Amino acid sequence: MSASADDPVPVTTGTALGKLHETPPAAPSGFESTENALGAIFGGSVPGANLYPPIPQDIQLQTNIEFGRADERPLSLDFSSPKVGSEPVPGVILIHGGGWRSDSRNDYRYYAVALADDPVSVITGTALEALGDTPPEPPAGFASSDEAMQAVNTGQVPLVVVFGPIPPGVEIKRDVEYGRAGNRPLLLDLYLPKNVDGAVPGLVFIHGGGWKSGGKEDYRFYGLRFAEKGYVVASIQYRLSREAQYPAAVHDVKAAVRWMRSEAESVGVDPQHIGVAGGSAGGHLSMMVAYSSDVPELDGDSGHPGVSSRVQCIVDLYGPTDLTTQFSRTRSVEDSSLSRFFDGTYGEQKQNYEAASPIRYVTSDDPPTLILHGTIDEIVPIEQADLLARCLHEAGVPYLYDRLPGWPHAMDLALSVNERCVWLMERFFDRYLRQGVAEQ
Repeated sequence: MSASADDPVPVTTGTALGKLHETPPAAPSGFESTENALGAIFGGSVPGANLYPPIPQDIQLQTNIEFGRADERPLSLDFSSPKVGSEPVPGVILIHGGGWRSDSRNDYRYYAVALADDPVSVITGTALEALGDTPPEPPAGFASSDEAMQAVNTGQVPLVVVFGPIPPGVEIKRDVEYGRAGNRPLLLDLYLPKNVDGAVPGLVFIHGGGWKSGGKEDYRFYGLRFAEKGYVVASIQYRLSREAQYPAAVHDVKAAVRWMRSEAESVGVDPQHIGVAGGSAGGHLSMMVAYSSDVPELDGDSGHPGVSSRVQCIVDLYGPTDLTTQFSRTRSVEDSSLSRFFDGTYGEQKQNYEAASPIRYVTSDDPPTLILHGTIDEIVPIEQADLLARCLHEAGVPYLYDRLPGWPHAMDLALSVNERCVWLMERFFDRYLRQGVAEQ
């Protein structure tokens, strides 16, 4: 049958339509002539695009970069890119119009910002295949930490239930001693799955609180969740800065890993498949465990000497990675958790700030890493996670980096963010811990 003159002509055509993966939006209604279109635009009935939009926090814009010369005349461009800081992303060159006679590269600023802000770059890394599935859409974030807190305070953002009921398939053993600092016992809460056959992977969770507050109960919801999934989970305490300064906390958390490995048979853990996870200060300590297991001077004497503290994977939730950057150098003694942790400012304790920076210990044989960090974090800036992702990429360490737009520090207390974090953590642990057990 021949086509009718009334049949609509497809707006979008071509041999690569399958690359779009979905149907394009409907084309907007047009005009009979250019004159009518211009009249509608200047008359205000057709809203114009904002050619000079504000720059989102996740985008960096560099202007007037010289890319070449024509005789003595510099040729320049504007460059916009996402602040991902990990592996390379696709590049696009935009070439303005103007009848070949006007210099108007700023005309395409809108497209430059929109493309650099592509949400595809939310989760990146060299271990994406470990997920085995497409991650869920990231929950809508906020423009600032203040806006996020207001949404929390007004009930617009549901929070996780930290002290929920114990599932029937989980047993909790509280206040288990894993080591000693002098005469002071170091304790953990142990979350055990019931009715499991054989040894299972172990997880050590390390709470946050600026190294000065918090407790092992803070991660009860992770303990219950992952014990229900068949992991043995230890949520630990460690010496806080009001009791002992660096490196005491590092010594303690390493002792906790050594305890789990030395007690593997009695608690049902496979000693070759132990992971560590923590948030904020706990993220920092988790990284110190993961990346400095081959640094004997950081082992300490909190318990179980001669046992390895090496882990097989790590989850870092918004932890500081490099304590030598402006992030730590500009903190005053009065308002800095860092100055309490080190008993001094960066200028006074430079050597310790350097020694306590996890990023300096990263080598190619370090464990796979999952990084979870919000882009509007004002406590630990997102640049700290960017630095870690770049370092892991350069060292060849498998990693995943979920750079979540519009979420602040402690973002996983928000139910929607927590569900996303757990989704990623479950698949990450399954790939690097549980599959390893099954292969034995």
